[in-house]
Amino acid sequence: MANEILLTKETNELLEWCQENVTTFLPVFVSNEEAQAYLSQLATAFNEFRQLAIDEDTDTLIERQLPELNDLTPLQYASSYGYTQFLKNMRQDVLARDISPIDRNLLHFAAANASLASTRFLLEQGFSPATPDKDGNRPFHLALKFSAFEDRSIFTDIRTGIFSALCEKLVKSELEACNNEGENIVHMMATYGVSPMLDTLIQQNSSLLAAQTETDKQTPLHRAILNNHDDIALKLIHNKQGVNTPDARRNTPLHLAYEADNQNLVAELIKHGADTNAINSHGKTPQQVGDDLKKSESVGIMR
Repeated sequence: MANEILLTKETNELLEWCQENVTTFLPVFVSNEEAQAYLSQLATAFNEFRQLAIDEDTDTLIERQLPELNDLTPLQYASSYGYTQFLKNMRQDVLARDISPIDRNLLHFAAANASLASTRFLLEQGFSPATPDKDGNRPFHLALKFSAFEDRSIFTDIRTGIFSALCEKLVKSELEACNNEGENIVHMMATYGVSPMLDTLIQQNSSLLAAQTETDKQTPLHRAILNNHDDIALKLIHNKQGVNTPDARRNTPLHLAYEADNQNLVAELIKHGADTNAINSHGKTPQQVGDDLKKSESVGIMR
């Protein structure tokens, strides 16, 4: 009975928390009415979660995917959005058994959804930040991946904090692990524009800085230019990391800078030794790629 009262109290607290933080973690809604309807669905889901916990039906608890929770299990949802009270009521073995179809455990969900509170709690429970999911992504990889809905001014510090907390539990060899696409943490930093540890890795002249991915053969410098993260690109250029490395289409970083019409990066690349005569798979030099782009834009304007 005491457990039932406690869980009822926590369910109500969670719904109050959802109400207060609706704009922070829920998708963008067309209207307040739509947001309230979603919260009503959450209430139904959380009450089912509460009943499963009261009944100690742990098998259903870790297998039941709730449509109201984006087809996550209750524990996956609680991990994703930082509500650790529910997690604290579960035995450690129950937490460890909740694995998604793509082999993600609760720590993967916490890291992917930028929940620092859940990350810290799950690390205390012995979850490893080096465990790969089916795609080879470790929690510390997922911590660097921004979602389209996140406000970068808020979440950059949060994701940096999560990444740092995870790295404290890793040895160097684990930190250097790649996912199945051959992406390492510097590829992630360059792609998503958050760069904890980058200065340290540069000081160590880490091999990760110029490593190429498996399929597209891109270095972190390619990724930084493609995703308009000039601050990261400049650090890599100034340290001559992958300046002349071609990708799978034989495009060097200079080809991509010309294609992006990023004259600042073009100048910095040439200044730091980029080959202006490099030929890509279409037989084009970097400047010819830029000239072709300008011609196509001119034709578009005339039409």
